[in-house]
Parts: sequence; structure tokens; C-alpha cells
Amino acid sequence: MPHDGSLLQATVVFLLAVVLLVPLAQRLKMGAVPGYLLAGILIGPSVFGLLNNPDNVAHLSEMGVVMLLFVIGLELSPRRLWTMRRALFGVGTLQVGLTALVLGLLAYFLFAQSKAAAIVLGLGLALSSTAFGLLVLAITLSMAVVPLVMMALARQLRDDRPAQASPETGH
Repeated sequence: MPHDGSLLQATVVFLLAVVLLVPLAQRLKMGAVPGYLLAGILIGPSVFGLLNNPDNVAHLSEMGVVMLLFVIGLELSPRRLWTMRRALFGVGTLQVGLTALVLGLLAYFLFAQSKAAAIVLGLGLALSSTAFGLLVLAITLSMAVVPLVMMALARQLRDDRPAQASPETGH
């Protein structure tokens, strides 16, 4: 059913694909990101051809970026941002800069790209790797923190419950 369609039709196709494929990917222990990628591949012009109008895809992508920035804005308070300034601006800038340099040099020397193309590739891939690295870090931290929180809650519950009468003391 290839057709240009309206923005509403494109939105429904995107949402339907995501609702079906993201839970499937998560059930297969792949995570949400591969589910989104698979949805985009399947509904794009190369496989099923459900979306052929690049303007509709661009509009939906722009709305997604705005929503992402809105959610990030809700999560980060200025006080928290100030306490994280060294990690964000110091180590984060260093990581992006070094990754961009290494990837740019690889593009320039191994793949014979021009200097301008190597710079664009290095910076673009460095920013992509940062987003992916943050996702992996968040998953790793949540896997490490959840058991600790559960143990702390269990200790708290154990310590807070009233003492039961023991058979030896009769209290």
C-alpha cells in the first residue's frame, strides 16, 4: 500500500509499528532501541514501503526531538545540572572530543575521506556513540542499583518490624 498519505496516516503507521515491534524486541532481550530500528526499517520504502513521503518522516522526527528535549528538561533541575557540571562538561567533552578525533582519523586514513567529510563523520559518530554509551550506562547502572535498593529495603523492613515473642524468653 505505498502512497504518500497524510501526516496523520504516517503517525498511525509509526505508532502501530512501534507498539508491535518494541515489546517484541524487549521480549527477545534486545531492548527498545533495536525495536525502534526494526520498525523504521520495515515501514520504510525498502521493505514494505508504507511511508514514502520524506516530509512526513521529517515532521515526525522533529516532533520526537522536541519531545525528547522536553522530557530531558523535566528531568534535569538547574541544581542537579550544576552538581553534575564537571562530569557533563569536563569528562563528557573529553569523551566526545577524543572519540571524534579517533573516528575522524579512521575515516580520513582508512576510508580515504576528505578532511571535511572526516570531520563531519567523526563528530556525527562521536555524538551517536555518546547517546548509545549513555543508554548502556543507564542499563548497567540500573542492573547494579536495583539489587542494592532491594537489599536496603529488605533490611529496613526487617529492622522496622516489631519484635516477635521468642519461645525462650516468652516475651
